[in-house]
Amino acid sequence: MQSVWILKVRRHEADVAVEVPLTRFHRFSVESTKLKRHILLSHSGEKPLKCSTCDYATADPFRLKRHLVVHTGEKPFECDICHMRFTQQGSMKSHRSVCTQITLLLCSLIQNPTCRRKHTGEKPKFPCESCPAVCGTRHDLKLHVKNMHTPLDKMLSCGKCEEQFADRYSYRVGEV
Repeated sequence: MQSVWILKVRRHEADVAVEVPLTRFHRFSVESTKLKRHILLSHSGEKPLKCSTCDYATADPFRLKRHLVVHTGEKPFECDICHMRFTQQGSMKSHRSVCTQITLLLCSLIQNPTCRRKHTGEKPKFPCESCPAVCGTRHDLKLHVKNMHTPLDKMLSCGKCEEQFADRYSYRVGEV
């Protein structure tokens, strides 16, 4: 047995009867409730929620809340780059993408690697002068040089060919 709703929907000043099959929703009351709410809010033409300050009316409580910011002057969404404030999150996100592009352009023009890394999330790179290793911090590079390239008190010997190595890096490369 197939459930069908017959709804009267106002479209362009004319009432139209629409049949809505509920085959997908009749088993799930939650989905059915969501569908009923959607149809009531979006397609009935009724706007029971009204702004107390002006003539604005809507069926959607979220839209009314978003509208009320027009009268309060509240701007709760802030761009974390330039600190400009916005009434709607979508407006702030659009602005932020432009703000990011401008910032990246300025950073590339002044060629400041620290600034560029801050905005792109790029990690700093500290290459070793003695081997292909790249470290994320100066401290890690110093440890790497100390542990791998500092001459040892005694030479390291290869167990296969008896070749002698002065540091750990040379020993590891020789093992391969």
